[in-house]
Amino acid sequence: MTDKNLSERVRNSQPHFKSEDDDILDFPIPLLPKDKQTEIRQKVVESFNLRNHAKALLKYAKRAVETAIDQDEQAAIDWLASVSQVTDA
Repeated sequence: MTDKNLSERVRNSQPHFKSEDDDILDFPIPLLPKDKQTEIRQKVVESFNLRNHAKALLKYAKRAVETAIDQDEQAAIDWLASVSQVTDA
């Protein structure tokens, strides 16, 4: 086996559980109270929203830097201000 083949096999491998492993199959899954489930759901939704917001901010920052390089810094600042007004509304 060549180093390339080994590297490819390692890169494409994935861990998996044995379905006959009684320890895993018998592992208890707790059922949380509804208020705790709701709290966790809200946190998950909030984290997705914040992640999307962070992605958008990064996109805007990249565009602003490109604008500053291609045109000038003031054009980038103006563009960011216009985007900020739209996203804040």
